[in-house]
Amino acid sequence: MFWQEDTGLTEDKVITEQDLQGWPSHWPPPCKFLGPLVFNITALTFISALSEHQVILRFKNFYGVRISENLFHKGLYLVDILRFSGLTDEDYDLVYDAPVPYPSWYFNSHEVFALSEKVAQWESRPDPSN
Repeated sequence: MFWQEDTGLTEDKVITEQDLQGWPSHWPPPCKFLGPLVFNITALTFISALSEHQVILRFKNFYGVRISENLFHKGLYLVDILRFSGLTDEDYDLVYDAPVPYPSWYFNSHEVFALSEKVAQWESRPDPSN
């Protein structure tokens, strides 16, 4: 077990090493890159292409971040803030009215973590299933 998400349900979601197979190998390990954020993450999605790695994190509050790294500029991360509007991890829009500059470029994982932590602590959005 990598971490266990406390959802308040009788059976908490468990994220395993298998769930993290798409994590870019040259990035810091998820436990260091994300720190205590792992307890606010409800979904992880990885997209890798020849020129870019992307990780999409969905938080319990229906917000999330998309972290992108162009492989020609390793160590330079673009972070987009997302607002999920549905139950699937593909139902999201970019947030342009956030209290952070857009786009957000960062040179290290500590800065990415700091922004992600802020987003994970924002006020929860209404549950789209209601």
